[in-house]
Amino acid sequence: SSSSAFDAGFDLEGRPSGGTLRVNLSGEAHSGELILFFVHGAGSSSATFGLLADRLRRVACVVAPDLRGHGDSSDDADGDMSIAELTEDCIQAWQEVASRRGVSMIEGGPKQLVLVGHSLGGAVVSRMAHDSRVQPHLAALVVVDVAEGTAIASLDVLTHVLQTWPTAFECEEDALEWSCKAGRPRSRAAAALSVPHLLRPCPDGLRWRTNLSASSSFWRGWFEGLSESFLTASPPKLLVVAGMDRLDAPMTAAHMQGVYELQVVAHFNGVGHFVHEDAPDEFTAVLLYFLRRHGVVPKEHAADVMVNAMETVRPRSRSSSFGQPSAPRGRSRSGSFDCHQQPSSRESSRSRSSTVSDASNDAAGVVAAAAAALQHHQRRHSATQREREQQQLLQLQPRVGQQQPPHPPEQPAQPAAPRGEQLRAAVAAAEAHAGAEHTA
Repeated sequence: SSSSAFDAGFDLEGRPSGGTLRVNLSGEAHSGELILFFVHGAGSSSATFGLLADRLRRVACVVAPDLRGHGDSSDDADGDMSIAELTEDCIQAWQEVASRRGVSMIEGGPKQLVLVGHSLGGAVVSRMAHDSRVQPHLAALVVVDVAEGTAIASLDVLTHVLQTWPTAFECEEDALEWSCKAGRPRSRAAAALSVPHLLRPCPDGLRWRTNLSASSSFWRGWFEGLSESFLTASPPKLLVVAGMDRLDAPMTAAHMQGVYELQVVAHFNGVGHFVHEDAPDEFTAVLLYFLRRHGVVPKEHAADVMVNAMETVRPRSRSSSFGQPSAPRGRSRSGSFDCHQQPSSRESSRSRSSTVSDASNDAAGVVAAAAAALQHHQRRHSATQREREQQQLLQLQPRVGQQQPPHPPEQPAQPAAPRGEQLRAAVAAAEAHAGAEHTA
């Protein structure tokens, strides 16, 4: 079941449409009030957020329902897969979780709900943000790799794509191999956790749990009005995409006007539509920094998780704004990142956490400083760039017969500084730079 990726869960029964809705939880024993409510996309399940749940359980209670007809939720008798019904299911799941955790439903209380939706789930949470049962408690809204215009434009292609999918697999290993090649997701570790929950046994092996083609009459309705719902939602908003080509015209214009924040995870480095599965550490750092900057997550709760994720996040260009000072009024911030596949131990993470805490009390500022400084240490020139530099050096050499100045003796190459020293140097450089800007 999908609940194997989480600590606990329950079945929501007695719904007007019939059937049961599976709701999975991780970090349920977390003493804080924050609730991260994740909604998956079409054909997926709550297990798609299993890697994130494992990383975020120390920060908040993570909630992830299986949409009707997906995962461990049942198929409703009426077969209604409209966006209105899917949204209502998730609102009921939120109400049940709030009741179990003793969340006060009185308006004016603390805003302790963060909605995060991937693909179809992004359309669901964008509509949830306008419901009176959710809005008073909503602290932030996060949508992952979906925009109305591009989603609707791809529906015709999706019909043909589904026809190329295998209908059955002989074993689970075959399903994992196919899913990684198809980018659903690309990460083998993520696929091993999420793909088994998308299958069901049958006489000829394993078949898909959800028949996406059967819901094709609802596809367009899922995404119509998505941009308006997202852009007009009141809380701070973040859009995380795998490429700028995901944006449609309204979302691009709104981003330029500073209506929402944008983070781009570079798809050329093995990150596709399932951003949160292909780059879970990077996604965690992006999400926590966004929540930390808006005061949703206390810095003492996010510090250790952010520093741990810092090992796997590095900016790929000077235009990246992750961890940099707030953008001017009227302009939004966007970033672009590569995934650095280098796992680190928990002990070294704690050591880095203490080092960074000594350098700065603001965990987000430390991530900013380290990310900006490590960019210079990790930049590699391509073969074309090196060749161009060599040609420029040849052109600068003095002509034959001209007196050449003596060359200074070559200095021996210095070994690379340890990681901890790089981070401390990064923090010091960032603080000095910030002080100079303040003086200016």
